[in-house]
Amino acid sequence: MAKNQVAPIKGMTLPQLELMAAVLGAHLGRHLLDELELERVVYWSDSQIVIHWLSSEKQQNKFIKNRRKEINDLTGSKHWRYVPTHSNPADLQTRGISAKEFEDNTLWFHGPPWITQPQSWPVWKECDTTVLSAIENTETENCSETAKDKRMEPTSNVMDIVQIERFNSYQKLLRVTAYVIRFVDNLRKREDRNQGKLTAGELQRAANMWIRDIQHNIYSTELECLRSRTQHHLIRQLKLYIDPGNMLRCGGRINNAPIPTDAKFPLLLPGKHKFTHLLIQDTHQRNCHAGTGTVVTLLRQRVWIPAARQIVRSVLRKCVSCKKVSGKPYLAPAPPPLPKDRMLDSEPFSVTGVDFTGELHVKSANGRDKKVYICLFTCANTRAVHLEIVPDLTEESFLRAFRRFISRKSLPKIMMSDNATTFVSAAENIRRLSQSVAVTDTLCQAGTVWKFIPKRAPWYGGYWERLTGITKDCIKKVLGCTYM
Repeated sequence: MAKNQVAPIKGMTLPQLELMAAVLGAHLGRHLLDELELERVVYWSDSQIVIHWLSSEKQQNKFIKNRRKEINDLTGSKHWRYVPTHSNPADLQTRGISAKEFEDNTLWFHGPPWITQPQSWPVWKECDTTVLSAIENTETENCSETAKDKRMEPTSNVMDIVQIERFNSYQKLLRVTAYVIRFVDNLRKREDRNQGKLTAGELQRAANMWIRDIQHNIYSTELECLRSRTQHHLIRQLKLYIDPGNMLRCGGRINNAPIPTDAKFPLLLPGKHKFTHLLIQDTHQRNCHAGTGTVVTLLRQRVWIPAARQIVRSVLRKCVSCKKVSGKPYLAPAPPPLPKDRMLDSEPFSVTGVDFTGELHVKSANGRDKKVYICLFTCANTRAVHLEIVPDLTEESFLRAFRRFISRKSLPKIMMSDNATTFVSAAENIRRLSQSVAVTDTLCQAGTVWKFIPKRAPWYGGYWERLTGITKDCIKKVLGCTYM
C-alpha cells in the first residue's frame, strides 16, 4: 500500500517537505493499525534531519513543533528508524521509474533485502550526523556559553585612550594600540615582561579590542536585546549572536563549510566608522589597489559591513594613487550661446557651412576603381543640405563644386569651414576674385565673407560635422560594398 501527495504551492524547504511526508506516513500507519489489527509498525525515513527532529527535545519553531507533536501522538518517536536513500522504496514513487524497470523491480515489491532480518537493520547514530539548525535556535546556547566564559578582554574603551582621528593608516593604528596594551600588561608584571617586536597575536588582539569596543558603542541596543532575549530587526535580519569573545557575529547557513570561522560567522562592523574606513583602505592598498568588487570579497572573509559596496566605493573614490592612474579628465565647460550668424531669420543658405566626407569607391568609365568625395553644404539656420560629388580634394575641384552650388542655391553671405588647406586656398581665390573690378560690381551688395573656426577645435563646426556623419551612415547603409 502506498500513498503520495502533491507538494504545497507555498515555498517550503526540503527538510520541511520530508517532515510533511513523515506526517503522511504516520497517518497511513495508523490506518493500517486500525484496519488490520497489527501489533507493531516500524516507520522508515531517509531524512536524517526529520529523525533528529523527532528524537530531539530541543525547542523548535512552530511549524516543526506542531508536526512533531502530531507524529508522536500517532506513532511515537521510538518507532522511527533510518533507511539509506538507495534502499528506500518510496523514492521510486517520488522520483519515478519507467514501466520496464518497474516490472522487474524487487525493491518496490519485496523491499530491501535486509528488511526481514532485524539484526541487519541499519543503525542511525546522532553523533555521526551534522544537522543544520537556525541561529535563532542556538542563540540561547551561545548566550549561555558567553556568560560562562570569564576569560574575556576588559571592557575598558580603547577609543578613550587612542584617538583614531589622528591616524590615517590601519596598520599604524593597530601597532600603536598593541604597544599600549603591552605597556599595560608589563605594568602588571614584575617578571617576564614582554619586549621586542610586536607579534601577530598582539596585533590580532589589538584589532579584536577595537572591534569589540566599536560594537559595544554602536550596537549597544542589539547587545542588550540579545542578552535579554528580545526581538530586534537587525538581529533577525543578520542572525546576530555573541561569541565567546564578547563580540557580535553574523550567522548564516554555511555552518558546516570547510572554511575559517571568521568567513562563516563574520564580525559586524558599522559602515560609517573611521576604523572601518581604515580597514577598507588597508585592504585596498595591500591588494595592489584592487577594485570595489575585489575589496568587498576580501572584507567579507572576516567582517560584515552593512551596505558594504557603497561604503567601499566611497572610500576608494578618495584614493590618490587610483585617481592619478584612472581618474577622469576635467569636464568640458558649459557650451556658450550660439553665434549671432546662426540665429538670423534669413533666406536658406545665407550662412553656409561646408565640409568633405570620407572617400567613396566608384567605377570609372573604363571600369577601374576610383575614389570620389562628397562636398557637403549645409545651412546654419534651416539645416538644409546640398551635396556635390568631387573627384579629389584639390582647390580646383572645390571651386567647381562651389560654382555649381551657388548656381542652384544663390550666393551665401557667410561661408564657414574648418582650416583645411583646400578651404583656405579657395577662400584666398574668392577674396582675390572679389577684388577685381568686374566682380566687385556684381558682389557689391551680396559679397561672400569666409570665416574659419579656431584651429584644433572641431566642435565649433558641430552642426556640419553631425550632418556629415549622418550622410556617411545613410550612404553606407544603402550602398554597402556596392560600386556606383
